[in-house]
Amino acid sequence: MSDTDKLDAPAPSEDVLRVERIARWEREQAEPLTGWDFSQAQNRPILEPLPWDYRAVARPFVDAAQRMLDLGTGGGEILLTLAPLPPFCVATELSEPRAQVARRRLSAHSVRVAVLDSTRPLPFRPGAFDLVLIRNSAFIARHIGEVLNREGVFLTQQVARGNLADLLQVLGLKEGNPDWQYPEQAAADLRAAGFTSVEFQTFDSFFEFVSLGAMLWFLEGILPGRVEVSACYEGLLELQRRADRGEKLRFTRKRYLLTARK
Repeated sequence: MSDTDKLDAPAPSEDVLRVERIARWEREQAEPLTGWDFSQAQNRPILEPLPWDYRAVARPFVDAAQRMLDLGTGGGEILLTLAPLPPFCVATELSEPRAQVARRRLSAHSVRVAVLDSTRPLPFRPGAFDLVLIRNSAFIARHIGEVLNREGVFLTQQVARGNLADLLQVLGLKEGNPDWQYPEQAAADLRAAGFTSVEFQTFDSFFEFVSLGAMLWFLEGILPGRVEVSACYEGLLELQRRADRGEKLRFTRKRYLLTARK
């Protein structure tokens, strides 16, 4: 085709553009996610720093523990930064592919990695652990209480209800993950489960995504299967137009840090 023919070629129809956009967005959404540390990912969102450092808060508890459970470890990347780990340490992950990554990463530290759902009864004897950690994975308060001993400590950093509500509204979706809780409710559930000291702090900040594809990749990681590109097309197109106008793809991030003692 000559340059003149190219100039005379009609612009793609909106139907063709729709198909092309959906295919591109689905490819970007499908990039694999192997863990929960987004700091080295090319598609990582820009995050306003939290006022606490989860690792620094966890460090003295890890140093004092003999038997520790890390629920929802992802690829084990966060747990690895807390080494040296207690003599007996178990990590769990819902996803077998991520569990395999965690096993390779943590094998040198003798960490046992199991695949299980942290919202189900935990298959450990009562009082088996003196420290339970969870970072951004769902939990049931009474199950945590069952596996902690009388001196036990529970530390968790969690996504709070209302996280990304402004983004999900544009996409025509209800609030994200049903496991996301208000910190006040999480604290009340832990007290009802027998914890005598429960403290928490909250922080609202922002996610800023470098592109629409990066946003879809991130959402698939934290809300797998929830954002169907073709069903959310009009909302995604609106976000793409915002980005094309130079507007930031910035949305609400809600977190809380909670410490509970029996």
